[in-house]
Amino acid sequence: MAESSTADQARTASSRRRTSNRSLRRLQGRAQFTAVMAAGRLADWFVRGEKPAVDRDVVLETWDAVSDGAHNSNTDLTFWNGSFYLCHQTSPYHLGSSRSRMLLWRSQDARSWEFIREFKADSGEYRDPTFGQIGDELFIYFLPNRARNPEPFTTAYTISKDGNDWT
Repeated sequence: MAESSTADQARTASSRRRTSNRSLRRLQGRAQFTAVMAAGRLADWFVRGEKPAVDRDVVLETWDAVSDGAHNSNTDLTFWNGSFYLCHQTSPYHLGSSRSRMLLWRSQDARSWEFIREFKADSGEYRDPTFGQIGDELFIYFLPNRARNPEPFTTAYTISKDGNDWT
């Protein structure tokens, strides 16, 4: 009986050492990963040099086309039949959302914008609008997306002959 107890104790001690070694290796791996990531960040910080900035000699003035407090992104702008057309995605946040939609605006001067219409996907969302002018028609192409992380799977589009009515 004493031999069995001694053998059990030896197995238990050996098991503890393996577990301890495994935990130590994991901890070392995490520390190495953190060190590599920190070194990469520091290298990026030193190598990049100047921070990005707007050249004030190039930009004469700026203004908001749409200022509604939503996350407005994924834009395209075109000039067609005497008007500017702006299309953008509006969403509660940057990643995919079933609440996002595309908004279309029109302006004569690119300062005052008239809302034309909203485009909403049946499921998921539309992203990345792109205007196309073909003949006497204005096209807007969208990339439908079904997942939070954008992975478009086809192209959707709408057409107008007058900028008001869209197919």
